[in-house]
Order: sequence, then C-alpha cells, then structure tokens
Amino acid sequence: MSFFTLQVKIGLQIKARLEYVSKLNIQDEAYLWVFKAKCTNCGEVTKHMDFTRFDEEALSGGRGHAMLHYKCKLCSRENHMSLLPLTLQPYYGIESENFKTIAEFDCRGLELVDFIPTKGWRVEVENSHKKFDDVDLAETEWMDYDDCAKVSVGVYELEHHFVKIP
Repeated sequence: MSFFTLQVKIGLQIKARLEYVSKLNIQDEAYLWVFKAKCTNCGEVTKHMDFTRFDEEALSGGRGHAMLHYKCKLCSRENHMSLLPLTLQPYYGIESENFKTIAEFDCRGLELVDFIPTKGWRVEVENSHKKFDDVDLAETEWMDYDDCAKVSVGVYELEHHFVKIP
C-alpha cells in the first residue's frame, strides 16, 4: 500500500442559461465552497464538506497545509484539497449554455462528485451598471428585476461537472 497520494487538479465547470446577465462570478474570496467527495482508496462518499479560501489545516506529519483535510470514515485514509486561487474565472453572458471552468482544485486522495452552490455569487446585468450581490444559487435558478434597465434578469438551469486538468 502506498503512503502518498497523487495530486490531481480538478476543474469545476458550470453551465447556465443567462437572461440579461453579462457576468456571473463568485462575489469574494470568502465564498463557502461546498462539495461531496469520494475517497479514492475505498469509494466512500462524504455527505458534504465545506471550506473557504482562508481555511488552513495542517496535514499530519508536517506535510504542509490544505484548505480542507478530512479522514475517511470507512478506511481512515487522510485526504485533502485546496482551491487554486489564481484559477477563479467569471462566467460571461456570451458563454451562456456552454460549460466553462470557473475554478480549479488540488485534490489528494479524493474525487469530487458534487458541487453544492450556495449564496455568495455576483450577477452583473447586461447593458447596465446594476450588480446583484450575495446571490444564492442553491436552487440552481435565480431571477430578479433591474429597475434601471427595465429587464428581468435570471440564471436558469445551472449545471456543473468536473474535469481533470492536465
């Protein structure tokens, strides 16, 4: 049995149908990332785990730090992951209905299986200076009205998947 875990970079891709939205992105660095993950050693799936970019947990044996560190309940293997902060990307209106990588994660010993979006998104309105902050995408759809531009604004049919980054 190996005592090290292979580093895997995983990209989170989203796709949504946008209505009068020029840009959709994580509002700030304190966003609460919530995932379900599978231990690559035994296949056990977590209920959910969460972290922010500012979380820092020491790894056992002085092997560094990670934003999220957990011990698998089934096989006791220690797994961890971190957001690669310089990889955060907005999702633009022009990309509506196409998958795009919006963040990358360094995953060791785990495979991401689900992303649970929470509040903390920013929606910028097309042809307007209006921004909606702290938008909650937990229901995978959101809508509001821009009084200045006199248009309905919406994020619909939010989907996601994960891709391995070479």
